[in-house]
Amino acid sequence: MREIEDYHREIEELRQELEKANSAQSRFLANISHEIRTPLSGIMGYTDQLLFDSSLDAQHREKLISIKRCATHLTTIIGDILDLSKIEAGKNQIKCVEFNFLKLLHEIASVMEARIRDKNLTFKILFETLIPEKLFSDPLRIRQILINLLGNAVKFTDKGVITLRVAAKEFTDQLAGTIVLTVSDTGCGIEPELRHEVFKRFSQANHSFNRQSSGSGLGLYLSKNLAQQLGGDLQLIESIPNEGSVFRCTFAAQVNETSRFVSEFIPSSSFHDTASDIKSFEGKLAGVKVLLVEDGLDNQRIFSYFLRLAGATVRIESNGAHALECIWENKDFDVILMDIQLPIMDGYTLTEELRRQGYTQPIIAVTAHALAEEKTRCLDSGFSDYLSKPVDIEKLIRTVMRYTGRELSPNVLKPVPSAEKDDRPTRISAEPKAKVEVEVEAETEEGAILSKYHQQAIYQPMIQAFVRGLDDRLAETDSSLEKADWDHLSRVMHQLKGAAATYGYSILSSAAGQLENFAVLAPKNPAMAAAIPEGLQIILKLCGRMKAGLADMSHAPSP
Repeated sequence: MREIEDYHREIEELRQELEKANSAQSRFLANISHEIRTPLSGIMGYTDQLLFDSSLDAQHREKLISIKRCATHLTTIIGDILDLSKIEAGKNQIKCVEFNFLKLLHEIASVMEARIRDKNLTFKILFETLIPEKLFSDPLRIRQILINLLGNAVKFTDKGVITLRVAAKEFTDQLAGTIVLTVSDTGCGIEPELRHEVFKRFSQANHSFNRQSSGSGLGLYLSKNLAQQLGGDLQLIESIPNEGSVFRCTFAAQVNETSRFVSEFIPSSSFHDTASDIKSFEGKLAGVKVLLVEDGLDNQRIFSYFLRLAGATVRIESNGAHALECIWENKDFDVILMDIQLPIMDGYTLTEELRRQGYTQPIIAVTAHALAEEKTRCLDSGFSDYLSKPVDIEKLIRTVMRYTGRELSPNVLKPVPSAEKDDRPTRISAEPKAKVEVEVEAETEEGAILSKYHQQAIYQPMIQAFVRGLDDRLAETDSSLEKADWDHLSRVMHQLKGAAATYGYSILSSAAGQLENFAVLAPKNPAMAAAIPEGLQIILKLCGRMKAGLADMSHAPSP
């Protein structure tokens, strides 16, 4: 008996030592990540700034793009190492949310385009079955897997074709099934005796390419682990030396009852360099006042340069104590961008103090700390959002736009009055954010709104049921408005946005999506809250016009 007690005590001591070792490893990796990400942020930021110079010749522009591509690759390797640490410590989390799967595929095609173009390769995305537009799964992990698989295909292919085939299998009445992603290339292939190594840590199976192909040797190992956590797997299906390889990833997913299925992938993106992307934001933040709390001189220069380029007024403070004084002296900042590690008073303490004193404006953490628990701590401390360094400038500006209503301002609720004009772009005014203005053509303002599928007989029963059920969907919005229950209202509008798009009412989908965002911002933005009643009236009016459009549906011709 004594021996058993001693044995259990030794096991417990070993377990505690292992936990301490894992904790020490996590702290070490977090610190290393922070120290590397901070200078990377400067490298990528100054590269963006140079790329914006219109006098730059093509040769220098291409070199700068290569610099940024290398820095981005280094950032990816850092992320892979952190993910490895979390997986081995059993702390990696899968977050299942609804997302637009087609949009994710387009984003991945855009990310890969420059690398594929540089090697003169052909890239295809093919749908082998009908594919749901929206899924419930973890989009960040799916993106990570696809980037790893396609990145490897590009790395080891010098000529020919890289193909991503997508299939949806076994989706049942419970709306659950499996997504199958198959990546094939015409590259160097893998020798038979090395195939068992492809999913090992720090391993690159084709050693002959190690000297000319960069990488951590973690991509496939991490991707297989992530696929298994998503309820699927990653396998090497076939590999022939000098002919190519085929990898297949599966993951479990669900769809909602209104999900639209698509038969073909239609490419819609093309390569744009950083300067072109950022140039599109000129003037978008006109009138916005930003407080940048950042002690790094490089980041001060880079962030303020692009924010001012977008039209914002920027004030910079280098430490938390001065920032606190500044905020209470100038309470008209629209948004605060704040580093975490600050002299005198750190970002956590500063934000918690501001929230304790009733400060409600958006505060966005901009930090080199990249672990998931760091993000959780930021949100728990009162930050509105979190950006990890090195910060993508486009994402930075889009985030500020989102929290200041520039992408979501109430006066964008301007529905197009007829089905034939559904696809016309909506104009966004820069008028004060608290005012709703709906621009419609007078002669059609009260006219019926038709679904884009109005004349397709197979859709008609579903469209009729959807439109006739709108009153029930919207029945609780008055109560939500009266109680200022913005969470419930945002959920109702989110569901309405997706359903309306599925049934071919892009006008209603657009308006519901905008009202969803107003509800999300309402707790911290009184102007957004004040605009919601008028927005709801617009929604109700659109629903009435949609009901009018059902009158002649029984006479609509079949497809």
